[in-house]
Amino acid sequence: MQISKSAVWCSQCRVRASAPHSLGALTGFRFDFRFQSGDGLIYQGTAIMVERGKYLNLLVYMAPLEHYNPGNRAAVETKRNHRSIRE
Repeated sequence: MQISKSAVWCSQCRVRASAPHSLGALTGFRFDFRFQSGDGLIYQGTAIMVERGKYLNLLVYMAPLEHYNPGNRAAVETKRNHRSIRE
């Protein structure tokens, strides 16, 4: 059996800088990540995970490495559209 490279969604996945994170009254954690897509494009991003009730909420900011701007991360973390998660 042979698996084509395009069938593999990502490789070389790395997670780093995980730490507790608060989103309103909720406490969860955040982590930075980097991976290579099946087409060879390298992505970088950050994610925040919080549990609210019986749901796990995941907020992700990622982009191809050459377009990723870590300065935008703060805007993603404090965006008003997170209100539905905080309530």
